[in-house]
Amino acid sequence: MSSNNSWRIRFQDLSIRKKLMRIMTLLSGMTLLLTTIAFTTLEYFQERDTLANNVRTQTEIIAFNSRAALAFNDPETARRTLSALETNPDIKGAAIFTPDGILFAAFNRPEHQHDATLLLPPETPTAQLLHFEHDELILRQPILLDGELIGSILIHAHLDQLWEEILVTASIIVIILLFTLSLTFFLAWRLQRVITTPLEALRATASAIGQGHFDTPIAIHSQDEIGQLAHTIRQMARDLARERAALEQATRAKSEFLANMSHEIRTPMNAIIGLTDLALQTPLAERPRGFLNKIASSSRALLRILNDILDFSKIEAGKLDLEQLPFRLDEVLEHMADLFTVQAAEKRIALKLDNPDLYPAPLLGDALRLEQVLLNLIGNAIKFTPTGSGEVALTITTRHDRTDLVELEFAVRDTGVGLTESQMERLFNAFTQADGSTTRQFGGTGLGLAICKRLVGMMGGRIWVESQPRVGSTFRFTARFIPAPQSTILAARIKSAPVLEPDGVRATIGGARILLAEDNPINQLVAVEILQALDLVVTVAENGQEALQEALAHPFDLVLMDLQMPLMDGYAATRAMRQDPRLRDLPILAMTAHAMSGDREISLAHGLNDHLTKPIDKQQLYGALLHWIPPREGIGPSAPMRPALACASQPAVQAPAPPQQVAGIDLPSAMERLNGNWLLLQQLLNEFRTHYADAAQQLERILSAQEPGALPEGLRLIHSIKGMAGNMGAMEIHLAARDLEAVMKNGQRDQWSAALSRFSGAMQKLLDGMAAQVNNPTYKTPTVATPVDLEQLKPLLRALALAVRANDFQALEAWQAIPALPGEAGEALARIGSALDQFDFNQALTSLSLLVQCLGWPGEEWS
Repeated sequence: MSSNNSWRIRFQDLSIRKKLMRIMTLLSGMTLLLTTIAFTTLEYFQERDTLANNVRTQTEIIAFNSRAALAFNDPETARRTLSALETNPDIKGAAIFTPDGILFAAFNRPEHQHDATLLLPPETPTAQLLHFEHDELILRQPILLDGELIGSILIHAHLDQLWEEILVTASIIVIILLFTLSLTFFLAWRLQRVITTPLEALRATASAIGQGHFDTPIAIHSQDEIGQLAHTIRQMARDLARERAALEQATRAKSEFLANMSHEIRTPMNAIIGLTDLALQTPLAERPRGFLNKIASSSRALLRILNDILDFSKIEAGKLDLEQLPFRLDEVLEHMADLFTVQAAEKRIALKLDNPDLYPAPLLGDALRLEQVLLNLIGNAIKFTPTGSGEVALTITTRHDRTDLVELEFAVRDTGVGLTESQMERLFNAFTQADGSTTRQFGGTGLGLAICKRLVGMMGGRIWVESQPRVGSTFRFTARFIPAPQSTILAARIKSAPVLEPDGVRATIGGARILLAEDNPINQLVAVEILQALDLVVTVAENGQEALQEALAHPFDLVLMDLQMPLMDGYAATRAMRQDPRLRDLPILAMTAHAMSGDREISLAHGLNDHLTKPIDKQQLYGALLHWIPPREGIGPSAPMRPALACASQPAVQAPAPPQQVAGIDLPSAMERLNGNWLLLQQLLNEFRTHYADAAQQLERILSAQEPGALPEGLRLIHSIKGMAGNMGAMEIHLAARDLEAVMKNGQRDQWSAALSRFSGAMQKLLDGMAAQVNNPTYKTPTVATPVDLEQLKPLLRALALAVRANDFQALEAWQAIPALPGEAGEALARIGSALDQFDFNQALTSLSLLVQCLGWPGEEWS
């Protein structure tokens, strides 16, 4: 019975395809087998009857021909008559007997000469006998003469030929059976697909729907039961999609409500905590101090509850994102030790943390969220371990360690109260604790472990617990991290490092040669302003092809490469540079408005060394320049350089002091980025207004067009505006452009109108702010200074260079003899004077070299 049940279970577990194949093959095989058995049995009896009839006929003939021999007692004639049986190969032997059973004549084949059984007389000679015995046929026939018995004949025939014929027939039948079974199997395999193919499609569709993909298409090809089932599944998917949308909306509303309420409560709660702490710092009597201590303790407990609710609400609403920043695991463990050592000591519990020296390699992930999980687990372990006994231990093991992925397992073990099976089943549910008594005894919201479960899931891992009541618990979780790339570690060091000052950068890499590949003139002005303030020699290329030509023609210390340029983009230019052995190790840094997740990795994959985003962050740029450019031992370029655009084309102007504010502009950020150069910012704003005042109208026309090339044109336009607006400090336009670019790239046409409206409003705000500045009575239109004859300037500069190289104090007089210069050249000349005032001849010589390059004169004339 158990064997039958096991077979039935195994058969039930098979797929429908295999079940149909086996059923059809089995039915066909059984039918063929039964047919074969019936046919073979019929063939056997037919062949046996044929043999018996043949032998009977011959026996009757022999009996008839032997009457005379018996009547005249002539045995010799009887033997000759029997010899006629030799022609029949089935006959083994024959004998004629007298009525009293005496042998009268006999015939035996040679191979049966000694078979005595062939000569035994019949028991009843008067009776006719025909029967099959073992492997032979025995036939007995009386011999009568005028109705009187005069003798009998007994014949033995073997069945060899019968079995040979049966065997041949059976072989043919087996061959036909095998062929038929093969044909049946093939037809079953082909025909079962009529049923199984739509069923398997429905199964895959139902599986996708079960995983939440309710928009999975469901094809209905028939109106039979399968078609009706497909229709039912399609309707079910639509109902589930509507229900899920309603549930998600309700969940978001709930989570947003909780998040908003927790924020609203946190504001007065922080005030309560702050004021309580201030009150505790004043002289107080013991009783009110006790009251205030209780208020402070209760307030912090309530704040922790609010933080849990806020985190859980963010997770539920999908608004909690994990950062991907480099961190060191040993620092996380040291932080855990700092937080819990005192708490464990107060409860006289041994706290054992894994050796931090075992994990020195930096990882990429969210260290704060990892710490949040460990804080919850270790804090719970200490809380649920009785005072004065036991221990809490944190151990970490490496499950997978590859070049692209590190998976770690964390285990927090305690010797506390432990958990039952039923408690462990609901432990990670939201708003749930082990039981009601736990909440009353230890406090808490029941959200901590639910938050841990969500955070661990976001880190690519899982969390579980192993526990026994009154023995202790071990909470384990896994998390996946990425080995931190060197460039990411550098960016993090720059971010956390002290503020880099331009003077320090200038002293380290001043005079280095920079190739700036940037097609937008406004972005060129900003980048050149920042770089030349560091005494860097800048050459501007307006597209990737021009940048490639410059890099092949002149030596550079570093390339700042925009990625989206005409003719040849930054990726193609970088690949072309890497193909030349001279440029294979040249540092090439992306400086681009591509700031989405994954853009850095794309840049590194195309051969760029680093990825800087626009708007330009000066600290990030300083750090990258210091990292990729070796410290300079000398100054000045070693080859003639093309002048930077800002130096060659910027006229000398008289500009007023910057205003307090400009609508649409983060003025402090913009002025800091441009080294306080209000004149340059004013020029950038004018350029921006000239080129992009009607950008919103252009984008509206582009987005409403149906031509294939319209969308790429709009993406190029909005991408350029995004980078320029960020560099100018027009952050509202920058963010609106970023959002509009995102919905355009993703094809979210239903959101284009709203995004374009936000962008248009931000643009109009900036244009109105600029118009207000022009209409301001205190505003002065910049005036161009008198042009300077550069040929008359050469001997003055040469005299200044000789005095500076000789460390001659008369260099200051030579400097004073030089007239005012336009734009960036004038600023370089001012830096020379500032250096000479402080007797810093090295700095003066560096600035002089930059001035010469800015004016476009061959460097060898001043070397």
